[in-house]
Amino acid sequence: GYATEIDDGTVPLELEDKAKLAAANCPEFAISIEE
Repeated sequence: GYATEIDDGTVPLELEDKAKLAAANCPEFAISIEE
């Protein structure tokens, strides 16, 4: 897909697992998570 960040890119706590799954499944490694 073509995901984009919204606002400052902060992920709500209830969506954190989905964000990690999206990053893990990105074949181009275009998604990174900074904590």
